[in-house]
Amino acid sequence: MSSRSVAVLGYGTLGKPITHALGAEGAKVIVLSRDPSKLDLPAGVASAATTYDDEATLAKIFKDHNVDIIVSTLSEFGETQLVAARAGKAAGTVKLFVPSEFGTVTNGNKQSVFANKDRISETISKEIGIPTLRVYNGVFLEFLPYFTGATTHPGKVAILKGGKGQTKMSTTSIGDIAAFLAHVLVALPYSQLENIIVRLEGQGLTLQDVAKIAGRETVFVDAAELTGGSFIALLQGLTEVGQGRSSYDPTEPEASLEVIEARAGSGNTLWKEYKFKQVTPEIFNN
Repeated sequence: MSSRSVAVLGYGTLGKPITHALGAEGAKVIVLSRDPSKLDLPAGVASAATTYDDEATLAKIFKDHNVDIIVSTLSEFGETQLVAARAGKAAGTVKLFVPSEFGTVTNGNKQSVFANKDRISETISKEIGIPTLRVYNGVFLEFLPYFTGATTHPGKVAILKGGKGQTKMSTTSIGDIAAFLAHVLVALPYSQLENIIVRLEGQGLTLQDVAKIAGRETVFVDAAELTGGSFIALLQGLTEVGQGRSSYDPTEPEASLEVIEARAGSGNTLWKEYKFKQVTPEIFNN
């Protein structure tokens, strides 16, 4: 068993597979949730109830369990993660914080809805003083049917009007993100994990590529027709201008296509032997 103790905040879409993957890697894991009694936790995983806004209670939990690493999978865009980070600092044991990123690139992004993610990560590392590890992975592979779905055109791959669907985006499986993150958190020295950006890419694809793999016709739709509405329209819009790739960097908006292509999935090298899942037609048939 690894000597590292990891606290996972949340037990949902990402929190659950990350918890299981950490356990498989031999880490000591504690899951923090508002109601742990409702969770189906794997054997050997501890839990603690918290509302996430009680810094003193969080600090005691982290200290009692000698937590080394905090992994946040919370969906909130508010201050919850900062409370947890301050508690981790007060506990005196936490060496690394993995903020809830797991999507489009946010470092240096000061203008979009994701700017708050960058602010939170920067505050944790620079003001609170806990090193961070930020993971960017593009679109969850399992979410592609939702990402390309339209209520008015079932069974087709929907592309937002105004776009062409010919710009590459990164797609990465949730299971791969969990397994990869768990491995590097347990296996690598802290010196390789502190204040880094991990750019994962299971596969780089355009929406047109996705349609070909799925064997489905493409259709161009208005934002209101997308299954995910305005939020998916926003994400598809970002994808169309290249911001759906894990290699995009808001601090280098004029980077060449060669640089972007070379940087895509650069974080994969932290575990060179790992084989990522690829998009298959079956994803659209489930």
